[in-house]
Amino acid sequence: MSTSPQRKHLLTLLSSLVIAAVSLPAAEAADEGAQLYQDKCSGCHTIGGGAMVGPDLLASTKWSESDLSAAVKRMEKNAGPMTAAEVASLVTLLQDVKVQERLKTQTAEVSKNKVETVEEPASGAEGEALFLGRRAFKNGGMACVACHAVGGDGGKLAPDLTSISDKMPEAALASACQNTSFRLMKPAYADHAVTRQEALHLSRFLTEAKGRPAGKNKKSVQALQYGGAFAGLIMLLIGLGYRNRNTGVRAKLSRRK
Repeated sequence: MSTSPQRKHLLTLLSSLVIAAVSLPAAEAADEGAQLYQDKCSGCHTIGGGAMVGPDLLASTKWSESDLSAAVKRMEKNAGPMTAAEVASLVTLLQDVKVQERLKTQTAEVSKNKVETVEEPASGAEGEALFLGRRAFKNGGMACVACHAVGGDGGKLAPDLTSISDKMPEAALASACQNTSFRLMKPAYADHAVTRQEALHLSRFLTEAKGRPAGKNKKSVQALQYGGAFAGLIMLLIGLGYRNRNTGVRAKLSRRK
């Protein structure tokens, strides 16, 4: 029995859809570990890129499944709760001989998607303004300089970020800034999320900050620190004023009695 051209075309189209439906979940599953690593681990660790806030994980790729699972579970105190499936996905990623290749692919994909959806190109100048507090974050987060330094100027509570781009590519930096997965950053930005656009500005600034001479931001940092100290002094004076006022009111009431 002959088959009409239209019928052949329809059968071909249906076959293609079936193949795509079968292949898509497998592709997503293959990238799940890389996405999890990007979201939960890349802010503190590299795989073959050297130590950051946490150790380089290259050696751990040779560990047994049970040891890796236990290590990933211990990281929940920093990265947040993970399901058994997510732990298993990260373990599978770390044991994959192509782990670095998968992470590079994931980073490139994240970068591509973010570039396509941002409102404006990443700007190092805008990132510097956000980092130093000269421009406020959209959702009210505190300036990065309160904890971090660049070029030796800034806070000492967290690592100096002058050379962070040696250990993290720009797309990974943007992800770390936006996801705020670091232990100290997590509570500080829980209700003050960094936007994607802001993260891209910050990552561009940090990428351009390598080799930045010390002292360039000294005046800006000092102004921010002085401003914080002045605000604290004002709050203290207000508190003392209210305390004295309450004391005076209580004294008057006592005399009336």
